[in-house]
Amino acid sequence: MTGNTGDGGSTEGTGKDSARKQLSKSTRQGAEAYQGALEAVLAIGIGAGLGFWADQRYGTAPCWLIVGTIVGFGAFTLRLWRMRTLFDRDPSDPPDGGGSGRS
Repeated sequence: MTGNTGDGGSTEGTGKDSARKQLSKSTRQGAEAYQGALEAVLAIGIGAGLGFWADQRYGTAPCWLIVGTIVGFGAFTLRLWRMRTLFDRDPSDPPDGGGSGRS
């Protein structure tokens, strides 16, 4: 009987640990999504800013501004494309499923 009580306690502790890990994973995914969205939005601003700077320096307005904006938008699209994997994954799937398909 004492052994069962000990097992029950460890199972309960494992359940709490599992809930903590799930919460931690969810929080980590949220942080990665926030970071990715911020990077994606800043990509357009940085590209346009560099294009504007090049136009001011070389007197070629608006040529480099347009090129910089297009490059920034391309980086924005690429970042969102890569970020989609965060939302395509089912949180209940075990993490070992993704590693075997990459080899």
